[in-house]
Amino acid sequence: MELQEKINSTIRYLKEKEFHQPEVLIILGSGLSQAVKGMEVEAEYFYKDIPFFKSTSVQTHSGILKIGTFAGKQVMILMGRYHEYEGYSMEEITYGVRVAAHLGVKTMFTSNLSGGINRDFQLGDMVIVHDHINLCGKNPLAGNYYDKSQERFVDMIDAYSPELIKKIKESANLKEGVLAYLTGPSFETKAELRFLEKIGADLIGWSLVPEVIVARSEGLNVVAVCCVSDLVNPEVVHKADVQEIFDVGQEQAEKLGALLETFLPKC
Repeated sequence: MELQEKINSTIRYLKEKEFHQPEVLIILGSGLSQAVKGMEVEAEYFYKDIPFFKSTSVQTHSGILKIGTFAGKQVMILMGRYHEYEGYSMEEITYGVRVAAHLGVKTMFTSNLSGGINRDFQLGDMVIVHDHINLCGKNPLAGNYYDKSQERFVDMIDAYSPELIKKIKESANLKEGVLAYLTGPSFETKAELRFLEKIGADLIGWSLVPEVIVARSEGLNVVAVCCVSDLVNPEVVHKADVQEIFDVGQEQAEKLGALLETFLPKC
């Protein structure tokens, strides 16, 4: 089945429930679902029940799509995502973004847990992404799918909206950084960390970037925030503790929620 047919099928299923058209797509990374606990929900779906959505195998991803009102905005929220390390394709990883765009969403706020390689970052920092380095060797726009209503050769100079970055900085005093995207699930070696630092990476993540590329191809304005859940100074290496990394996300979810409540009305 062609991708457009899949999207149409998904949208028909979602619209079996009544909801206002969402304006903003919010993607919440590991442990961050509680950021929107005050949301007024109009429609709710489990990923496993939605046509052409997939079940996430990561325990800290809820796997629920919600549509409703949060901070005065009509929002569509993906509580969890899929990753390459789970065996999903680029099309599957970015499918929810395409569905949101076809529902009429114009803005995307995305988040994740990332390793902080910048020596100035502290555990639990919320960092605005102002650029990224795609090191996975793949691009979600490559392949046979091409909708002539979209731009195939997408300019990524302003992948992260300068206007939205300005507005989110008005909402909170956050640091900024460059996100290096790798696939995981193995953590980086000392040599890899030194390389990443030298090429200008401030953050290391295993998600988010494919979604941003597709969002830009669909004409969405994008802002992204990473929660620093592990400090990865290549000169002071320590063994990664996955549970501790996830715990940081859960601990910082309330901080992300407060940021969203201040920022979203400005979108």
